[in-house]
Amino acid sequence: MDFAAALSQVEIFSDLSEEALSSLAESVKVQTLVSGETLYSEGEPPRLLYILVHGRLQVTAKGKILGYINRHELVGEMGVVAARRVTPQFAPYATACSSAFPPARP
Repeated sequence: MDFAAALSQVEIFSDLSEEALSSLAESVKVQTLVSGETLYSEGEPPRLLYILVHGRLQVTAKGKILGYINRHELVGEMGVVAARRVTPQFAPYATACSSAFPPARP
């Protein structure tokens, strides 16, 4: 998979140079979920910034659907950036998905 190309489709990375995108892509780790698998649960603070590469994630809280995360959208950014708890549950909707994320910085 060409992660530099995938990163370039994400709004916050879209203005980066090809060199910067390639460098960032080299540090990406991949996490693959199957349909019905949870990325993280309600009440569990996200510790990583995820970028949805394939598929679709369903966002729920207290058993209610709040919305969906689509390709090239971020997941967990508020918990990482604001260092606060973000509590929705994320689970793939209908299709398997892959998410890529840069490694956490100390």
